Amino acid sequence: MSEGAWAQVEAAVERYYSDLLSRLRRGRLEGRRPNVFFAALVGKGASRLSSLERTGVTLLGQYAPEFFKPFFADVKPLPAPFDFYGVLRGREYYVLVVSGPDAFNRVTEEYVAEASLRYERPVILTLQGPYFAPRQVGRAEWLPASKSWELVAGRGAYQRFRDIVYEKGRACREEAWRLLREQA
Repeated sequence: MSEGAWAQVEAAVERYYSDLLSRLRRGRLEGRRPNVFFAALVGKGASRLSSLERTGVTLLGQYAPEFFKPFFADVKPLPAPFDFYGVLRGREYYVLVVSGPDAFNRVTEEYVAEASLRYERPVILTLQGPYFAPRQVGRAEWLPASKSWELVAGRGAYQRFRDIVYEKGRACREEAWRLLREQA
């Protein structure tokens, strides 16, 4: 099952980059101006680069559950804020996937904590980012990326995910820069 799950992860990463490049082609990036410090440092293309990153982060929030779902059996959607129910090695989980360690502001964290009380084994999986100590949000255990990937796919899984992201990103990099130059 694991190699099939990893193939699905690769396909989801490809869809993510394809969607991001498609938005760039259509000029449908989030169009807020960068802060003055970023604009002064980067120069003329600052607005497009800043918009590309904001759009990428927003899109990542939509895709994040798709990277973990292939490792679970019997996946079913859940009402917000949780993403899905699934069975992993015989244990049931109620899963919320966040893109990184800065996913919650105080209000969102309270909402998640309250929602976690509805479930028997809620868990918050972190897709990517630096290590932080696992902690409780309501009844849910919030795991850093390294521990999230280890839980669902075993030791070394976070590095394997990162390798896939970088490999697929490199394949799209030239096209992204070409589009950014055209629109500058």
